[in-house]
Amino acid sequence: MADQGRVRNITDLAKLAGVSPGTVSRALADSQLIAKKTRERIQQLAREHDFRPNVMARNLRIRRTGAIAVMMPLGHQTGPEASDTVYMDMLGHLADALTDRGHDLLLSRVIPDDSNWLNRVVDSGRVDGVIAIAGPDQLAAIDNVASRHQPLVAWNALTLRHDLPAVATALVDLLFRRIAGEETGSAASEPEIAVLQSS
Repeated sequence: MADQGRVRNITDLAKLAGVSPGTVSRALADSQLIAKKTRERIQQLAREHDFRPNVMARNLRIRRTGAIAVMMPLGHQTGPEASDTVYMDMLGHLADALTDRGHDLLLSRVIPDDSNWLNRVVDSGRVDGVIAIAGPDQLAAIDNVASRHQPLVAWNALTLRHDLPAVATALVDLLFRRIAGEETGSAASEPEIAVLQSS
C-alpha cells in the first residue's frame, strides 16, 4: 500500500523522529523549550513527509478559534450605497491588522431584523472576539451583548471615518487587550475614545 509510510498525525511523526508527540508539537510550533537541533530535525521530517498539524485539533485543545468576526449590521439597507467604499477600505485594514496578530477574519453582513442578531454570532463559538461596524441605532444591542460576552468592540462608521488604518489598529489592539483580560468596559464607547486619541 502506497500510504503505509505516510505520516498522518503528530503521533506518526513522533514515532518516525523517535520522540514524544509533545516534543513534536512543540518543535512544529518552534518552541524554544526544544533544542534547536531537535526542532530543526523534526521540522525537516515534517517537510519531507508533507505533514502539517491539524489546526482545528490544535484550536480545540487550546480553546481558541484563531478567528475574529467582523459584523456589518446594515439595518434596513440591503443594496450598495456611497459609503460602501469606506466599509471595504476598513475591512482591508482590519484584515491586515488581524493577520499581523495571526488571526483570520470571519465576515458577517447581517440585517438586524430582531434583537438577537448579534447573539447568534457570539454564541456560535466560531470566533475569539467580535468587531462590530455599526451605526448609532445598533450600539444599544452591542452594549447589551458586550455585558455578557467574550471580547467585543464597535466602530461607529458614521462618525469615525478619519485615518482608517489607525482606527483599524486601535480597534484590533483594544480587542486583543480584552481577549487577554487586560481591559473591560462598554463595547460601544471605549473603542471610540481609543480611536479618537490615536489620530
